[in-house]
Amino acid sequence: YTWRDYRIILKIELKKMNALFRGWSPTNVGKSTKRYPLHTPLSAFRRAQLAVGSSLLAVSDPNRADAVATLGETTGENALNNLRERMMNDPVGREILVDRPDITKESVQFEKLRDYPEGTFGKAYSIFMGDRGFSPDSRSPVQYVDDPELAYIMKRYRQVHDFWHVLSGMDTNVLSEIGVKWVEMIQTRLPMTALSAFGGPLALPFAEQRILVTEVIPWAIKCGRESSDLMCVYYEKHFDQNLEAFRKELNFTPFQGTHVFDPNKL
Repeated sequence: YTWRDYRIILKIELKKMNALFRGWSPTNVGKSTKRYPLHTPLSAFRRAQLAVGSSLLAVSDPNRADAVATLGETTGENALNNLRERMMNDPVGREILVDRPDITKESVQFEKLRDYPEGTFGKAYSIFMGDRGFSPDSRSPVQYVDDPELAYIMKRYRQVHDFWHVLSGMDTNVLSEIGVKWVEMIQTRLPMTALSAFGGPLALPFAEQRILVTEVIPWAIKCGRESSDLMCVYYEKHFDQNLEAFRKELNFTPFQGTHVFDPNKL
């Protein structure tokens, strides 16, 4: 076979996997009982199938949010258990697990945040979300994590992603998203983040790969290791705090290189 033949075969197999993934219906998925409203119990075999299929789709098309979400849920149990243990051992983490705050458009109240003083975390978050037409309600719901508390931790991880963008000063282009995924990988150890961190660069042009290796990854490693436990932060209670002061409190160093989004300069 030539390289062209291999590419054709790969495309055919990915199309088959895509059809399987899109056409799957949660019938015959095992005899486990639903443990929360959106829970979809899976047999061990079906969980493995979805993990493999979603990983292939996520690598071939990083914009497939459904595939990325499924991959995170079907492979993240050990990492989620570790996150739960860390949160239980932290006073703020425990508070979050007890309260289970839900970050939604209604709970955040963007109209109120837009009136916050310049330089505050809440103002920066409202600008970041508003300028891009983002909504916290657009995050994929958790359905394949069996333990309800672990399901909430996965949900919380997804919901605070945009807060990490604001703290880091990173935009939402592919290069910036990979940088944030490196921070997430170090902080959460979720396997899905590693796939994005190492597989995502393949989609970048050479010039951006160079920026990633020389600027973004060194920053992300340092930031991820030196920052406070970012899953144990009650972000909603810091909207009125000065962004720079909040970063210092978390020992979070924003990215200062190429492709920076700086909410304070908008």
